[in-house]
Amino acid sequence: MNDEAILITFVIVGALITYMIFFMSRIMRQESRPSETGEGAIECGCEAVGEARGIGFRYFNFAILFLVFEIAALFTFLFAVNKVRNISMLFSLGVFIITLIITIFWATKKEDLYAT
Repeated sequence: MNDEAILITFVIVGALITYMIFFMSRIMRQESRPSETGEGAIECGCEAVGEARGIGFRYFNFAILFLVFEIAALFTFLFAVNKVRNISMLFSLGVFIITLIITIFWATKKEDLYAT
């Protein structure tokens, strides 16, 4: 099998597994029954007291930045392991590194890299 056939096979199998999981969860879920406490917030089975403080945007922003840097580490590791075969690979690595540096400066300016 050539590389394209293997890639297409993985994409099809991945899509089938995803749709199968969604289909099975739809079949196995319980029907929703309205109740008195169903509309309110529940804390450990008791009624909520006071206002719930939502998770701030900074938490999600920090999590997204973490994922970006994890992908950056993986992406640069792939280039470190493989030799640069043509100029387009080098160009894409350069664009990625520049984007990463811009992201670091942007996050530092917004002070989202600092835990509070």
